Amino acid sequence: MSDQQNKKQKLKLTNKDKENIKKHLKKDSDKSVSEKYFEENEKKRWI
Repeated sequence: MSDQQNKKQKLKLTNKDKENIKKHLKKDSDKSVSEKYFEENEKKRWI
């Protein structure tokens, strides 16, 4: 699978996935970077 396909795959998040990511982000010491990444993905989803 190419990087491009990989990225598209990651963008297909369900609400449950989002909940899990948010929980994970809270535990993540590098939270700001993870949140930025997550927000970028969210923006791409709606383009």
